[in-house]
Amino acid sequence: MRRWIVLVGMLISAVYFLTPCASFGDEQVPTHFGLLEASVDLEAAQELGVQWVRGAVGWDMVQRRPDGEFTWGMFDRYVRDVQAHGFEVLVMLFPFLQWDQEQCHAGKRMLGTPCDMGAYRRFVRETVERYDGDGKSDMPGLRYPILYWEVFNEPAMKDLPPFYDFTPQDYFNLLKATYEEAKGACAQCKIVQGGVAGIAPDKERFLRSYLALGGGNYIDIANIHFIHSGDFDTFNVEPFKRILQEYGIDKPIWVTEVQIESGPGAHYPHLTDEEAAALLVKGYVRAFALGADKLFYVVLKPIPEFPPNVVVSSLIDTHGKKRTTYFSMETMIKELGEFTSVEKLGDGLFKFATPQGPVYVVWNCTRLPEEEFKGKVLVMDLLGKAHAIAVEDVRVGDCPVFLESMQ
Repeated sequence: MRRWIVLVGMLISAVYFLTPCASFGDEQVPTHFGLLEASVDLEAAQELGVQWVRGAVGWDMVQRRPDGEFTWGMFDRYVRDVQAHGFEVLVMLFPFLQWDQEQCHAGKRMLGTPCDMGAYRRFVRETVERYDGDGKSDMPGLRYPILYWEVFNEPAMKDLPPFYDFTPQDYFNLLKATYEEAKGACAQCKIVQGGVAGIAPDKERFLRSYLALGGGNYIDIANIHFIHSGDFDTFNVEPFKRILQEYGIDKPIWVTEVQIESGPGAHYPHLTDEEAAALLVKGYVRAFALGADKLFYVVLKPIPEFPPNVVVSSLIDTHGKKRTTYFSMETMIKELGEFTSVEKLGDGLFKFATPQGPVYVVWNCTRLPEEEFKGKVLVMDLLGKAHAIAVEDVRVGDCPVFLESMQ
């Protein structure tokens, strides 16, 4: 788990905004776009159009002393903030508490699995109960329930601070305990697998090990990450889905961290902003076509505490200027934000069903299929600029565009 993500978790006590807006919690339509570090600027996240945010509650945040009462003030403020802006929220549950760690991990450099699993189970049960919206012990002022809970994050990550020491068996035990307590408090709540830190060999071995133990029985949603590494075509969804299928797991897939570096200082492949914007849309579209339901971009705008690789991945630069990747994300959300299904018609040709009618995402196409298009089409580029053109005149290069029929 990356230290800066923990920092973002601490920012959930940020200023409480009261900007009125429509509540996604009341919507009945699908929503697919999320953001990890939204708490840095909830208003900017709202302006972009993302529908989901990913937050965190740590055991140490709400229970300071052994057998002590829970103190919810900090996390309550976060929930009020994101719900005031109409966001749905996925909450990561962090299982670490100093007095608990000292019981069986005293003197160790790395954080381990909870020592008192009974106390951890109580933390999960009390937390889910407070925010499930069932009228029992709910947070005062809860606008709509929180139903999605992620069990820790990147449990195989040992080489970045803060350091963790989890075996696959440890994580299986944590999954099982969290699932049982969360479901006991809220049957309709969904348990999300802790984000898998990409598909490097060591991360894949860890994943396979706890799936072999039966880990798939204790998740409702599978979860993979793409941090400028691995399968750039599908943001790791294709290889991840293949692994799940090997273990007979057929669950919805979310990508709760997507991060693409570009510009000066970016790691290989060294992308320009324009190249990153095109790759961003292609990756999202291919991931959706493979069945991924929600994707969360990592960083909207930087703050001084973020490391360089995060800063060069931001959609807004350090001077407050919106980058090409920002506009490609904004356009994609406007065009595809509430799609209900997607069909791959060919390489570089995808059809999304939306409430406003079909939207096509196209690249590397010199001729559109006649059965899908007639007359004129509206062509929108990644910056959101649109113009009408006759179907037979459409020529699309490597940079994706969005097409809508004008019939």
